[in-house]
Amino acid sequence: MGDDRIQGWPEFHIPTEVKLILSDFFRLLDTESDVAHEQWSDLFTEDAPFIIDARDNLNISGKAALIAERKKSWRLVKNRDHSVSRIYVRNRAGTDLMLYGSNDLIMRNGVAFTQEFSQIITFTEVKQGIFKIQYFKSIIDSRPIIEAAKAKSIEPKQ
Repeated sequence: MGDDRIQGWPEFHIPTEVKLILSDFFRLLDTESDVAHEQWSDLFTEDAPFIIDARDNLNISGKAALIAERKKSWRLVKNRDHSVSRIYVRNRAGTDLMLYGSNDLIMRNGVAFTQEFSQIITFTEVKQGIFKIQYFKSIIDSRPIIEAAKAKSIEPKQ
């Protein structure tokens, strides 16, 4: 699909539109800008749960909450680069996926590290040929980011 962030496409059928959304998802996730945050939030249905099973088990939904979370997630991070190494298809339609990958991060304090993740992402067809993310859950170990934050003092971005 042209985006080298995703290397683990299975041979099983996944709709082209879903592949494009997934590529956009990670490209926008790794981009710090108001435009990217807005476009990223548009990939979700309005009521899609966005769950991160780590720091205080984040569970939000809705465009405003997604944008606020994106901005918050960049306060301590200078650069992030997600890559997906495996994708597993959980239904015949190719719209319920489980991903495994890693995120190379550089904190604003200069500490760099890699964080592994597993994600479940379910897509729904909102109109003929138009898909959006209906469910998102990421499972990560929050320890690396906590240790990176403690390594040096961090000056949060205002």
